[in-house]
Amino acid sequence: MSSVYRDLSILAVGAVGGIVVYRYTQTCDNIENNKKTKTPVEEEDPNRVIREDMSMLYAKEEELCGVREEARHLPVELYGEVVRRLPVVCVDVVIQNKQGEVLTVHRGMEPVKGYWWWPGGRMFKGETFFTAALRKAKQETNLTCTPVRLLGIYNTLFPTSSWDNPTTKGTQTINAVVLCTLPTDASVKLDSTSSEHRWISPNARKAANAGYDRYIVEQLRRL
Repeated sequence: MSSVYRDLSILAVGAVGGIVVYRYTQTCDNIENNKKTKTPVEEEDPNRVIREDMSMLYAKEEELCGVREEARHLPVELYGEVVRRLPVVCVDVVIQNKQGEVLTVHRGMEPVKGYWWWPGGRMFKGETFFTAALRKAKQETNLTCTPVRLLGIYNTLFPTSSWDNPTTKGTQTINAVVLCTLPTDASVKLDSTSSEHRWISPNARKAANAGYDRYIVEQLRRL
């Protein structure tokens, strides 16, 4: 290769390298700028972000969160119609103690009466998944725990419910499963929805071999 061609090749390689370095530098700068730049929505209202439990608030928290008394106690006939006609949004709570064990309860009512299950139940309007989980844990087990993360969301369809009538049976629930931890040892005190409780190993294979429902086993796999 002549010296002229060699010099041109070196210049070409140098030019391409310069472009690559320039573009890499610009990309890194853009990433850093994006990290530091908030969206217009976040600038307008810091509440309007996706929270750890996947809640999204489109106004100030005090305007949206909080349960009105009429939402807590629906008339029996009205709630029965809701269960028979619509999916019901619920939370189920996986409570883990300091030893790593998780709490299951033996359900005393439909759906899945007689199954070992997670504590949980209907959400109220104005609750997040975390606040609903804390309420249900306290209400059904008398435990005060700390929410950690959302394990999953499930669409469950059951052939029976506590609100069946001769013409309409079954229920459909949308369940957000929340992992909570117990900061200290405490005694379980069940409400009327469950007949007994059991602390079990978090090992999913052991639970499957012991005959626990796939819903229990699936959450243990996600811990």
